[in-house]
Amino acid sequence: MNEEKSFYILTVLIKILFPDYFSNGMKGLLTDLEVFHIMFVCCMPSLYFHLKSLSEDPSDPPIINPFVSSWVSSLFSQMLSHDKLLRLWDSILIEGTEMLLRHSLAIFFLMERDLLKIRTPLEFYTIMSSLPQLLQDVNCPLFPGYSLLQVNFSFPFFFFFSLRK
Repeated sequence: MNEEKSFYILTVLIKILFPDYFSNGMKGLLTDLEVFHIMFVCCMPSLYFHLKSLSEDPSDPPIINPFVSSWVSSLFSQMLSHDKLLRLWDSILIEGTEMLLRHSLAIFFLMERDLLKIRTPLEFYTIMSSLPQLLQDVNCPLFPGYSLLQVNFSFPFFFFFSLRK
């Protein structure tokens, strides 16, 4: 497909699937971040509160927000290899936009053991900043034997639908 047609399709998808993500105030993205926090605390409370405790000031935004908002707003385009990205986008078209949140949750689920060991925000930022390069690696050492989509689909769907309403 040429660039013009690709851009047109991307524009249509964003206007239909994510109409409030890229508007003034980014209301859709902020709402989905709140939903993500609820999903996270329900599925992995010990990790959620551990990461929350890394913030020096309780009034600071959660330490995970810059990463999750970047992943979701870019539709994971900077994170995944081409074949994995297309599989995720297929699942978004079939299952809905909550697949982005589920995919983000799957990343934390698969990294939970390692993330529980960190003690400083700098350690967290270092690990998370290297994640895109690791995920591009075919033999990703973080997730041996697992696929992000496999984990993504292991979370119960009824849970997420009840959060969205």
